[in-house]
Amino acid sequence: MRSPPPLFGAPLAFAWLVASAFAAMGCSSYALRPVAQPPVPALGPPRPDVATVCLFRPTSLGALLTVPVRDNGQLVGATSAHSYFCWHAEPGRHRISVAGGTDASDRTLTLAAGERVHLQHEINIGNDALRIASEAEAAEYAGECEYNVVSEAPAEDGPLNPLRVARAQSQ
Repeated sequence: MRSPPPLFGAPLAFAWLVASAFAAMGCSSYALRPVAQPPVPALGPPRPDVATVCLFRPTSLGALLTVPVRDNGQLVGATSAHSYFCWHAEPGRHRISVAGGTDASDRTLTLAAGERVHLQHEINIGNDALRIASEAEAAEYAGECEYNVVSEAPAEDGPLNPLRVARAQSQ
């Protein structure tokens, strides 16, 4: 007598495993909400006393990922597909890092008062990156993407104030 075929064949089991992995990567303890009026604008004249940094994620790749972004270890925001946010930073050295399912390397910037820097979080499976974007690219991304602020974060990140100025690294 033949035994019945297994309930989960190899192709179905593999598909379930892949779907589970993507679902787990999409789980995040960070939540975002869109805002109509950005607290820190991406375009126009920057504040003269601090630097302004904007991070854009103008892609649908990794759509399930909400990626927290830190400046010198301090949570400054998070990205999801087709989103962006900006923050103010003290003049000096800043190490920008992303986590939560992305393999982008940290980006170190030396910022000056009155400067504006635009970064693009590129999502390329297995080859993510934080790259400098031009003013023209930033204008395009700002038109395509939604400005988001963090509405929920783990307790260890403390309350997030989008107008808080990120501290520079001490010399």
